[in-house]
Amino acid sequence: MSTRYLRRLKRALTGSADTPLVLLCNFEAEAQWARGHVGLPAPPAGATRPLVAAMEELGALLAGADDTIVLSRPLDPAYRDYLTHQGLALPTVLVPENCRPERSTTANAMDSPLLLDRLRRLGAAGAHLLPMGTTVDEEKLARRCGLALATPAATVVERVNSKIYGRRLAEAAGLRPVPGTCCETRQELTEVLTRYRHRLESGEPLVVKDAYGVSGKGLLVLENPTRAAQLLRMVDRRAARTGDDRIHVVVEEWLPKRCDLNYQITIARDGRSGLDFVKQALTAQGVHQGHLMPAELSAEQYRQIEYAAGEVATRLYADGYHGVVGWTPSSASTRRSTRCWRSTRG
Repeated sequence: MSTRYLRRLKRALTGSADTPLVLLCNFEAEAQWARGHVGLPAPPAGATRPLVAAMEELGALLAGADDTIVLSRPLDPAYRDYLTHQGLALPTVLVPENCRPERSTTANAMDSPLLLDRLRRLGAAGAHLLPMGTTVDEEKLARRCGLALATPAATVVERVNSKIYGRRLAEAAGLRPVPGTCCETRQELTEVLTRYRHRLESGEPLVVKDAYGVSGKGLLVLENPTRAAQLLRMVDRRAARTGDDRIHVVVEEWLPKRCDLNYQITIARDGRSGLDFVKQALTAQGVHQGHLMPAELSAEQYRQIEYAAGEVATRLYADGYHGVVGWTPSSASTRRSTRCWRSTRG
């Protein structure tokens, strides 16, 4: 991590550029945020925890030499050697002594007295906990260890990470969204898909996204009226079985595009914000593959993103959020999905 950027980030999140951080890269916080929401009908997800645990070590790139990262398994030796060869100063790595592969790293930490003792000492020394996504579990861990949270409360973080929240924020800010709408009941979804029937009949697809879907999960492309009818039948059957007619999704038109863009904002505790960077996303069938930097933008396009970033930051801060935000802009040539970096990450 660039020392200059890291010091700026720490100052924004904690008030001091020298605050030691304890990082938790809990990539699948969405699964917890989604528990009180109803998404698309789907079979139970397969076990992905081992893959997620392997991804957590990427957090070593976010931390400095004075920071700590908690992982469910030790940093891969070859990866450590590679980072050291690149001249990166690595954080201290802590691993819970009681790890079960099906549990999150936070849950493993909460069941590991030796690790908890180490974290309490870090908390007493002024360290702040920086999860990639703050849920009630990370709040509990912070309380048990006396670690201050570098993020807002879990309720705030959960709220702003919803695609429904993100779409409504963009609309309220006067930003140009992809044509579409939010649905929170079975009846609303039925009405929206009925309205779009002629579009589907002409071969123009729609995309339906779970409020807390991520990385291609919780996303369904409807290419024709038959697919839309199948979705509605599944939704109807579930509502009849459960007695719950809620469904939290956004429905958007699938537009031609030149590229997808992501940009990052940091919102400080005092409300000041800055645009950190803009990246050009590489996706395949809705699944993220990587980024290109710098993005292929004209000066005017970059100014538009700067304006949008300011509007997004102002409204997020007014809703109680501070921290790092990842946002995907919408324009005539891009599709929009919304998601805050989940510290948020967001």
